[in-house]
Amino acid sequence: MSEIKQTETVIIGAGVAGLALSCLMAKNKKDFITLEAHSLPGGCASFFQRDSYMFDVGATTLTGFFQQGPLQTFYQRCGLDHSLLQPVTSGITVSPDGISQLQQTANLQQWISDQANFYTQIHQQHLAQLWIKIDQLNTLAWQAIDQFQYYPPYHLSDYLKLFTEKIFLKLKLAPLLLQSFSHYFAKELKPILAADARYAHLIEELMLIASQNTPEKTPALLGVMSLRYPKDLWYHRGGMGGFSRHIFSHTLKMKGQVKLNEKVLNIRQKNNGFEVITHRHHYHCQKIVSSIPIWNTQKLAPTLFATGYTQKVNKLKAKWGAVTGYYLLNFKDSGPERLYHQLHLKKPLRYCGSRSLFFSLCSVNDQIRGLENPQQRTLTVSTHIDLDEFYQIYPSQKSITDLKKTWDQEMKEAIQQYFQAQLIEVINYGIGDPMTFEKYTSRHQGTVGGIPHELMSFLGQTPGFQTGVKNFYQIGDTTLPGQGVVSVITGALNLYDRVLGKAAKTF
Repeated sequence: MSEIKQTETVIIGAGVAGLALSCLMAKNKKDFITLEAHSLPGGCASFFQRDSYMFDVGATTLTGFFQQGPLQTFYQRCGLDHSLLQPVTSGITVSPDGISQLQQTANLQQWISDQANFYTQIHQQHLAQLWIKIDQLNTLAWQAIDQFQYYPPYHLSDYLKLFTEKIFLKLKLAPLLLQSFSHYFAKELKPILAADARYAHLIEELMLIASQNTPEKTPALLGVMSLRYPKDLWYHRGGMGGFSRHIFSHTLKMKGQVKLNEKVLNIRQKNNGFEVITHRHHYHCQKIVSSIPIWNTQKLAPTLFATGYTQKVNKLKAKWGAVTGYYLLNFKDSGPERLYHQLHLKKPLRYCGSRSLFFSLCSVNDQIRGLENPQQRTLTVSTHIDLDEFYQIYPSQKSITDLKKTWDQEMKEAIQQYFQAQLIEVINYGIGDPMTFEKYTSRHQGTVGGIPHELMSFLGQTPGFQTGVKNFYQIGDTTLPGQGVVSVITGALNLYDRVLGKAAKTF
């Protein structure tokens, strides 16, 4: 048996949530070790290299850098380098037919005008009424984002803060948590859908990217935030890989310990603390924070959690995986300035659950990506796939191989149609599926996007950071406040401020 290493806190996983918490702990000189199973940090927001080119793993974007926003707060508190970031003022380009381009940016009037020019049967006034209301409520929602720190409440002080701080703002936003997006905005949507039923498809695909659910099931509050997040988009030099590596290297620079290639195999209670067993070492600690999906956490400690927590975990279901394509594009010039694009298809890729493809282009001349000239750009293409449907066909490896060829062909056709005359060549560097994600991230069934934002789940079924085991905590995209970089960093900030930054306070 290897020597037992002692530390105050073990953090499991170096995805964005685990990295963010590690960086906060290192900045404040806390005693911790972070254990990551794989050779690279970042998890779903990681990267890989083929030849000399660096590709983002999935369709991950950065938001929340506005004044007092979660990422701005995180960067300031940890002393991270803002100069590596650049604002994406072009937002997301939405193509309802795979060719036309509508600009979803901070410029709300342009977004409304672009929609009116495409959906010519819809009165622009009706679109304005819908989107001005969405934008106003989105602004109010972000003003209340700091209150997620106290939700779910665990102590009397949490309840007092929830029901006293910013009370008028909360009363105004409360109906948005109690009603679905479709129900809350039924009045505004009625004349729009009566004029052009295709508009329902636009809202569905836009919302699926960020909320992982439909307008009929997504709480209105989270719906408005998912529809307006393109107004505050940022690009990190080197893409999401550059973002993850910067947090990782900064944590090491501050003497934080993040161990790559060290997979946790088992967790058990021992000597008034925990023993964490990896394939390399045994660790003894007083606290554990798991940032991996809750299903993975449960497998590491199957007998540790109380029945109530286990039942709650078992009720939650991994819904979505991702199908991804990785391409090197050679353009006649430097290609499009706009980095993020959502193309809506006439029908989904085979077995996929979304009728849209999300394009993440690297920035022009991003030398960290290994690009040789301005005409070259790396592109990550992503779409949702229903995990139940995928694993029905998984037993046949031949069918998966054939299916990847079909996905590649369909993605290439969409790329060529969309970029048209600008494009010289499209070179494929790989197709990913849920099995690929499970292999390289160890996430349960290759799930991405965490738990879909759903009305009843958000109000009571989705767990917070408390697991029911004293000094054992859970963060990441399968706990509140949910999925996406901004949410998991918010969760890391909340756990640090409520628990780990207060040495005497335990749950």
